[in-house]
Amino acid sequence: MWFMQKWKRSGSLLQLAMKDSSDVRKSFMFRLSQRSNLQYFKHILLCGSAQDRYVPLHSARIELCKAAVRDPTDQ
Repeated sequence: MWFMQKWKRSGSLLQLAMKDSSDVRKSFMFRLSQRSNLQYFKHILLCGSAQDRYVPLHSARIELCKAAVRDPTDQ
């Protein structure tokens, strides 16, 4: 993500990484999480593609990777 932020200079990538403010509590994502408007969403759709080399597919869909599923430690 660091490379893409430097290469693309995308404000949305900074927001997703919560680096758009030096204080996390002032970041866009934190402020968005505190708003009551999110209660109106019943469902969200997470999309990913195996051809996407930016993030692993399991990460794009917020799933555990196979190694994490097989890990017997309780953390």
